[in-house]
Amino acid sequence: MMASLMGFEMRYHFKQIVFQVTAALFFFLGALMPHGSFGGPEILKNGPYVINFIICLLSIFMIFVSALFCANVVLRDKSYQTDVLIFSTAISKRVYFGIKLFGLLLSVSLIICIAAAGILVGTVWLPASQKGSFQLLYYLQPLLLFGLPNALFCASFVFAAAMWSQNARAVYASGVLLFILYFTASIFGNSPLMATSALKTGGPGLWSVLADPFGLTTFFSELKSWSVWRRNHHIYAVTGTFLSNRLLWTCMAVLAVTLSYKHFRFSSASARPVDKSKAFRGKIIKVVYRPVALQKLGFVYYISALRSQLLVELTSLFRQQLFVVLLALWIFVYGVELDENVLHGPYDIRFYGTTALVIEQILSARMALLLLVFYASELIHKEQVSRIQSLVFSTPVSDAVLFLAKFGSLAVLISILISCNIITGIGFQFLTGQTNISLLPYFSLFYYSGFQLLLFTVLIIFIQTIIPNKYLGMLLSLLVLGIYVFGKMLGIEQYLLRFGSAPQVIYSAINGFGHHAESFNGYMLFWTFFAITLGMLASRWWQNGRVDTWWKRMKAGMRNWDAASKIMIVSTLMLMICTGFYIIEKSDGVALGRGSKKDIQWQKRYEKTYMPIAALTQPVITKIKIKTDIYPDEQRYEVSGTYHLMNKSTYAISKLWIGVDPSVTLVVLTMAGAALKRSDQDLKQYFYDLKKPLLPGAVMLLNFSIRVDRSSFKPFESENSVVSNGSYIELEKFLPFLGYNNRFELDDPRIRQKNGMEIQTKPTQTHQRYHLVDFENTISTLAGQQVVSVGNLEKSWKIGGRSYFLYKTVKPIAFMLAISSMRYDVHKKSENGITFQIFYQPGQTHNLPAMMQAMKDAISYGNAQFSPYPLKQITLAEIPAYPGAATAYPGVIFSSEKYNFLVDASDTSRLNFIYTTTAHETAHQWWAYKIRPQNGFGNALLTESLAKYTEAMVAEKRMGKMRLRQYLRTDNELYFTLRNRSAQKELPLSQTWEQPFVHYQKGGLEMYAIRELLGEDRVNAALKNLIFSHSFPNIKPSSNDLVNALSQQATPFEKTAVENRLRKVIVYDNSIKVLSLKTIGDGRFRLKLLVTVHKIDEADFKPKKMQTDDLMDIGIFGAEERFWKESTEPIYFRRHHFIKPQTVIEIVIDRQPKVVAIDPYGYFLDGDQKNNMASF
Repeated sequence: MMASLMGFEMRYHFKQIVFQVTAALFFFLGALMPHGSFGGPEILKNGPYVINFIICLLSIFMIFVSALFCANVVLRDKSYQTDVLIFSTAISKRVYFGIKLFGLLLSVSLIICIAAAGILVGTVWLPASQKGSFQLLYYLQPLLLFGLPNALFCASFVFAAAMWSQNARAVYASGVLLFILYFTASIFGNSPLMATSALKTGGPGLWSVLADPFGLTTFFSELKSWSVWRRNHHIYAVTGTFLSNRLLWTCMAVLAVTLSYKHFRFSSASARPVDKSKAFRGKIIKVVYRPVALQKLGFVYYISALRSQLLVELTSLFRQQLFVVLLALWIFVYGVELDENVLHGPYDIRFYGTTALVIEQILSARMALLLLVFYASELIHKEQVSRIQSLVFSTPVSDAVLFLAKFGSLAVLISILISCNIITGIGFQFLTGQTNISLLPYFSLFYYSGFQLLLFTVLIIFIQTIIPNKYLGMLLSLLVLGIYVFGKMLGIEQYLLRFGSAPQVIYSAINGFGHHAESFNGYMLFWTFFAITLGMLASRWWQNGRVDTWWKRMKAGMRNWDAASKIMIVSTLMLMICTGFYIIEKSDGVALGRGSKKDIQWQKRYEKTYMPIAALTQPVITKIKIKTDIYPDEQRYEVSGTYHLMNKSTYAISKLWIGVDPSVTLVVLTMAGAALKRSDQDLKQYFYDLKKPLLPGAVMLLNFSIRVDRSSFKPFESENSVVSNGSYIELEKFLPFLGYNNRFELDDPRIRQKNGMEIQTKPTQTHQRYHLVDFENTISTLAGQQVVSVGNLEKSWKIGGRSYFLYKTVKPIAFMLAISSMRYDVHKKSENGITFQIFYQPGQTHNLPAMMQAMKDAISYGNAQFSPYPLKQITLAEIPAYPGAATAYPGVIFSSEKYNFLVDASDTSRLNFIYTTTAHETAHQWWAYKIRPQNGFGNALLTESLAKYTEAMVAEKRMGKMRLRQYLRTDNELYFTLRNRSAQKELPLSQTWEQPFVHYQKGGLEMYAIRELLGEDRVNAALKNLIFSHSFPNIKPSSNDLVNALSQQATPFEKTAVENRLRKVIVYDNSIKVLSLKTIGDGRFRLKLLVTVHKIDEADFKPKKMQTDDLMDIGIFGAEERFWKESTEPIYFRRHHFIKPQTVIEIVIDRQPKVVAIDPYGYFLDGDQKNNMASF
């Protein structure tokens, strides 16, 4: 009998349309996902890393698969009221329970196995360059470690909830709870699936690892240290921590199933004994029947019916305690997210809990979509499940009233969820000491967060209406939501093709909801018209039981449309189409670096067309005089002016080639003695013939005017934004240029490979000599706003409703011409003949002292160590919280609102991020402008790496070496995290190109290590010589010039070490172990230590061990690490020369040791710094 029952159960599972569609969907997803992006072109798509990652990701979705299968099949006896019949048979409770459990476990497990089969099929069709040799173990191991265990866990947990409660809503709630558990563990465990994970340091703690029900935290944590070669060839090694996690949650699943078995009553409700203590004992009141007058049909009647039905739906939705539990979980999740992202942000930054930053975290309410899917399905099918559909649909209430009542109740649900977000945000602000709370932005969340949810409510109701199977409708709803969330990754870039989509709205204290507020309104209008159409169709096709087949219901819904309904639906469709055309027209354009197909194809055409003539000699811009008019309210700006062009070549020039950025809306070019020969309007390139060739040394004028429309419908560009307050324009990128512009090239090797282009082996070379310009710009903007730009502010004035500012350089500068326009306050100080000034958002004064001190210290250090600062002022100007922390221009630093002005640096035990960032950007006055490297491999070593070195030197002198230790160790960890996430072949520092983790984190560490090796004086002497030899008017330096300058200051041994650090890709695996500690009298101690120094060359994909020959610091401290302060000093510190991978050393000290460390300050590139220290 057992086998027969089991066979019946499995056949029932497999016959369900939900199972069949789910199986097909996961097979398709499995086959599709290997074709996605998982790093650089060197990553093998059929390697263990990619397969493991995909199976881990798909295993999370087993939550929803389990919930659907459980509600559909496991609870069918309760739903169809056949449980009384089954309970009266000879089937025992154990058999019944076991068959239900086994059926669900097997069906869910089959889904993840089918997904794994899809992955296998998908990898077969990969191009040969993207796959290695086939290894069956690469598919089986992640399936056995993650796929099947997670599927079994999800099914067990959801099954336990189902059997305990016999309620579908409890099943959905258990699924949401599992997702929340994973989401919370991902936040604490710094999962790479979280947006800011790559910038956070510190591995997950033991509790984070154990709290992850899917065991992914340990996998992703170890993944951070995997090299490209290891990702392609190594399977995940099971650790004790991972096994502990698996054992814990297996036990939890078994416990949940056991408790549900004990609680489950194998009898019908009617057969259960009645509790007589709860019997009604009150007086029975007789009610005399009275006929009630029937209210006539009409508007008043329908409003009354709608009100009554809405009350019924709301009571059904909110009366259960389960809803209160879900609200508590909702508040908990957003509270955790606020705490983690505001108080423990990237680089371990703590932000002030301002309204702007809180809204940034709670603006997205996508998790509510899951609740809407589950609750909408229950509401739509409530009458059918309760067996009262015949009674309800026999009333004169129209289907539209029923539709509106259910829609209204879900709208109330959305309002409650948004209200919980608002309450959570305001409460978080109060708890963090922020009393300056802006309520209007919070109330705006009902629109910016809630309106999209409202639109999705209509879509979900529509799907549940036209799909007769509730669970299939839920599955299709989840699929549509997946397209909405992941549509761009699937290649669906157009917002008009993804229901409810709109450009992401960003909130800033400076500019409110900013650039995309208007476009958000436009897209929401379009989707509102679409939703109205769906709503009208849903009300016509309502499952009212009056027809017996789906097709008849569809046909009946399309008949008998009255004139008003026809006019309304036609008008709505016409308005939707017109709105769509308007959006397409306003959003047309190319934005470089956005990565859309249209942008990529534009860049591909430009490179293919014009790279062959890139060597065409062109004159050089020597002087610029322009007028810039910014219109913030209209989101546009205009520039007109004159270039002075000089022929600095040795040949006469007879052809001019002028281009502009594709973001430029309109351009007009005029030159005396030149005729337009060819105009490429698509790529915006213009070719002129000169009637009289421009001779060497001769000068001519180019007059131009451009207009740039930055409509909110256009793709957002943070360096080209015109908004009501806080406009920021990197003008040099949008003014006309001459010749070939390598900025338009596709530099991502993955995109180049995908589009059939050769991967760049070297960057396009530009001029080796400096081409500086004299610059003058008269800028106008709205009255009340201040403009900040390069050069000296000669004067300012007002005419009408506009303010004017004249900026002019006192000496030639690089072609770097950014401007900002904003309502600023200013903070000024003067020291040693230099004016330091900070323009900032009124009220954001907390961090002004740190920024001011950093600018002073960096200027002072540069003056003393490198060369005199060439200007009489340096300015820092705040801009809205766009991506990035800050950027430097000659004499000006533009600094992000979020990462500089809203950082809470009151905790003096942490490194002051504001100070170091400002010092770094100030250092660019030498390392980008005093010397500007040749364009090519290694150029960022001379800009970003040297700025990181200067930043470290300035910070060390201000804060001390122990405080800098935190900075160095953080960069060390970030280097390994970011490089392994990029999954690209790493280039040596002297050849760095488009790998920020090399020239930022690694560059700063290697330059600091060279400082420790050579000493500060010799390093700075080399840098001073570099400036002397390669600043204007000399030839620009290359990375080889820096290596040679440092080598000239070094001994042969030191020269080898310098070249290893700059010309090779070398990492270390160091560790230290205490062998013995003995007291030898007179208060002295003898330590015997085992020191391991493994040196690894990772220039090729397969790591190679090198001969150990390194100087390493050994430090001994008299206090535990948690007690180390800024003033802590080691009781022993010495640099040892190690020539073997393992060395035993003995040290005698005169104080009781607590900690011994190799490389205690953390500047050697070591992927695991935890074993660099040992405690006594």
